Amino acid sequence: MNVKLEALRVFATVAECGSISAAAERLARTPSAVSMSLKLLERTIGGALFEGGPRGELSELGRFAWRVAATQVDSHDRAVASIKAFANHDGGHVSLGCVPSRATLMIPVVL
Repeated sequence: MNVKLEALRVFATVAECGSISAAAERLARTPSAVSMSLKLLERTIGGALFEGGPRGELSELGRFAWRVAATQVDSHDRAVASIKAFANHDGGHVSLGCVPSRATLMIPVVL
C-alpha cells in the first residue's frame, strides 16, 4: 500500500501540534479522522510513530518520520505554490545588464 502525502501531512501536523485534537482543528478534520489516518499510516509503514499510542511521545521511528514528512510536505507545498504563481504570471526572473556608471542613475528610475 502506498503512503499518501495527505497522511504525511496529518502525521506532521499531529507531531507539530502535540495532540490529535489540536491537529484536527488546524486541519479542519474530526479527531477521529486524524486518529484513523495515523493508524493507517502506522500500519502502512510497519511501525509505531508514537510511544504509548497517539497521545504519547514520538517514538524513534516517529522522530525520523516527522523530519522526513515535514520536509516532503513543505517541498510539495512550495512546488504547488510555484506552479500556481507561474500559471498566474506572478513570478519570474529578469536579467538586466548595465554599465556600472549608468546603473546608479538609470536602474532606480526604471524600477
